[in-house]
This record gives sequence, structure tokens and C-alpha cells, in this order.
Amino acid sequence: MSFYVIPALGGTEHRLYTGPANRRTGGSRLDWSPDGGVLAFAESTAANRVRSRIALLSLTDLTIRPLTSPPQQEYDCEAAFSPDGLRVAFERGSIGGGGRDLFVLPVTGGEPRRLTFDNFGGSPVWTQDGSDIVFSSERGGFKSLWRISASGGTPRPVQGVGAPAFSPSIPRKGDPLIYQHFVSIDNIWRLNLKDDKKAHGPPVRVISTRGFNLKPNFSPDGKKIAFESDRLGYSDIWYCDGDGSNCAQVTSLHGTLEPRGGRRTGITLHLNFNPNTFTRFTSSKYLVAAPSLVPTFPGTDNGAPNWSRDGQWIYFYSTHEKGLFQLWKVP
Repeated sequence: MSFYVIPALGGTEHRLYTGPANRRTGGSRLDWSPDGGVLAFAESTAANRVRSRIALLSLTDLTIRPLTSPPQQEYDCEAAFSPDGLRVAFERGSIGGGGRDLFVLPVTGGEPRRLTFDNFGGSPVWTQDGSDIVFSSERGGFKSLWRISASGGTPRPVQGVGAPAFSPSIPRKGDPLIYQHFVSIDNIWRLNLKDDKKAHGPPVRVISTRGFNLKPNFSPDGKKIAFESDRLGYSDIWYCDGDGSNCAQVTSLHGTLEPRGGRRTGITLHLNFNPNTFTRFTSSKYLVAAPSLVPTFPGTDNGAPNWSRDGQWIYFYSTHEKGLFQLWKVP
């Protein structure tokens, strides 16, 4: 991954930085300081390309100063300078999870102030007076735009914005707010096979509805399909007959869910956990029907559940022990 600068009206480009790209966030976002002298970006290392920290790149001498130091198994990205250049907003997420929260800290460093606590904070931008931060979030169902005080408080929806809405941008002069909006219809298709190399007829569309319909998983007998869908706003687990008929909602947990097939349907739920007076992102495993908690390691990141072939065990990763992720199993 490299950064280049070029005159706004064209000219010779100059390389400012070269380093490893983050496997989770890609190149992430670059943001100029108000005086144009510093770039804030998410910096990864060759040793760990799934973690990243916020770093400041001086355009004067091309020196790099780390600004944040995320805990193990977490990463920082999407930095945004405040209008006065004295603070930086950014996202922090769990490597093993799908959510992120918003933080703010001074450009001089220190302990970040956490603004959101529900793993639904994304793409922060500052209002022109520096009092609020506008961000995209699924906290109300479909992704839309919200705002929160830069000193903390309760998020409020941005009025008049249709959903889904994301990637907000506010100029440093003038009063417009621009954002992206699209409506997606994801189809799930079925392809019958004559053998392991040849299809038996053309693909048939099984599921088609507004929003995301993802990760279909057949039941062992092939009669049911479990899948993830946000057709009602939040990502939840649904199931239907093998031909796509008789769809029914299985969960309503307002989390980020993923179906895992087995003798029963295993799913991962990402939610808030509150150990010892502070909140961090964690994940727990549930089973349906009637969701019940599978005991793992409270307060750590547990995810990617998969069934053993005999259906008696669930394998998963965890940060229960310090260092890299480990693989565990639970009855």
C-alpha cells in the first residue's frame, strides 16, 4: 500500500508512504489536518496485517508518529481530524467481530474517549463547529446517519436522511452534507448437480427480496435453507423450504448474525458485554430453536463456530488466553 500526493490541477506525483495493507480494512481512509501538513491513516505492520493503529504522517519531513495503541485482538481505522485540528475521531473494532465503535482523542495522544457502545459506529465526520460527529450506523435497523456530541452522550438520527445511508461527508466551508444511498436486492440461487462436475439444468433463483440475503446453508436433509437477511432492518437468521417458500424469521436479536449448519443451526451473535464496569465488543454463540447460550469464555472474543461431524461438539476461536487466537471446542 502506498500514498501519493499530486497538485490538485495536475502535475508530478510524489510518493509519501509505503507499507503493508490491512487485510481487514484495505487501505482505509486518509484525512488531511486542517492546515494540510499532516495525514491521519490506519497503519499496519508486516508482522500483523489484521491489526492497525492510527498514525500521523508529516508532509514536512515524512516522519510517522503513532497516535493510538489498540488492545490485543482489536484494530483502529477511519481517522478524521476535527475542524480545529486538535482531535481525531476514529473507529475501533474487534478482529474477530463485525462491529466497530467510535472514539476521540487529542492529536497529542492520551487515552481515547469512547463515544458509542453498541458496535454500530462507522465513517465518522465532524460538524463544522467541531461539536458533533456524524456517522453511519445500523442501530435503528437499516444503515442510516446519526450524530453524537464529540464529548459523548446519546446518538440522535440525522433528520431527513433516507435509509440505507452511509459514507457521510461534510465540507470545512459551507453547510451541505453528502452521503451515499442505495437499495440492494441480493438473490440466493440454487444449482442442481448431475454429478460433482456437471450441472443439471440452469440456476434457479430461490430467495429474492430487498436488502442483503447472504450465506445460505442447507440443513443436513436438504429440505431447509438457513440464511442471513436484513430485510426487516437488522441482520437476523431466517429459514425457508429448499425451494425458497415459507420463509420465517428465526432470531430477532439486533446483532450481526451468521448461520452455521449442523444437526441444529449454529449462529454467531455479536453483542455488548459489560465486564467490570467497562464495555467491550465480544461475541457469544447461540443455538436455535429457542436461543440458548453455549457457555464459552465470558468477556473474551469467541467466534466462527463450526460443528463436528457427529454434531456433538462446536469448535470456535477465542482470545481466552493472551496472544494469538486459539481454537477450542465445547460440547
